[in-house]
Amino acid sequence: MQIIETKEAFKALIENIKMNTPNYKDPLAFGICKVVLDKTDANKTPKVTYLIVNSNENFASGAIFIKALSEQEVEVDFNESEVVCDITASFLKSCLNAYNPHCDEAYGDSHKNIQTILTLYKQHLDFGSLDGIYRVVFIFKDAPLKSVEASLLKLSIDKAVKIQS
Repeated sequence: MQIIETKEAFKALIENIKMNTPNYKDPLAFGICKVVLDKTDANKTPKVTYLIVNSNENFASGAIFIKALSEQEVEVDFNESEVVCDITASFLKSCLNAYNPHCDEAYGDSHKNIQTILTLYKQHLDFGSLDGIYRVVFIFKDAPLKSVEASLLKLSIDKAVKIQS
């Protein structure tokens, strides 16, 4: 994505993504997780830790993530119940270009998705490739989930709802 300069241009980008992405729909939930695979046993369930979880909120970030993936020729199938994709440096850079007008406000409790992307990009700059370590996960349907990542995203949301009740 090109660098977005103003908040108005950011809003226009979100509308453009939603209108021009075939079959686009907002995810029920999405998040970014770190995945640690067992180096001694490839069949073992990976350890998954969520950095950020969004449930029926922050749809602009969901749209930005989907657009960033499409720019890497990763198409999100909105008909699936879930979609799990690796995060790359190109994905992070694309997101930051779009988030540009909001980056100065991304601290404390504001703009947690932007804070997460900034942190991962800085980690990439400091330590090199993050490919395969972090994933973005979308849930589009309230249906049985197939992946560990999506199942843990749903569990994280269910747990948060119970705590708030």
